[in-house]
Amino acid sequence: MTTPCYVGIDVAKAQLDVAVLPAGTSWRISNDAAGITALVAQLGEHRPTLIVLEATGGHETAVGSALVVAGWAVAVVNPR
Repeated sequence: MTTPCYVGIDVAKAQLDVAVLPAGTSWRISNDAAGITALVAQLGEHRPTLIVLEATGGHETAVGSALVVAGWAVAVVNPR
């Protein structure tokens, strides 16, 4: 049985702050087409069980869509 991998993404207009558990790694990447493409590639190494990102007035739409297309379970949650 493999250990579940969870990813949290703090979404802002210009950047994405990514944290991976249980690996304990984190990084910042741009919230644009190039950054999202790189993010999908980087997360492929982790094989996430669930990715959670905050709803931030639409700034999460492109990254959320790309992650779903990549085949991962994605939850967009209210930041409150």
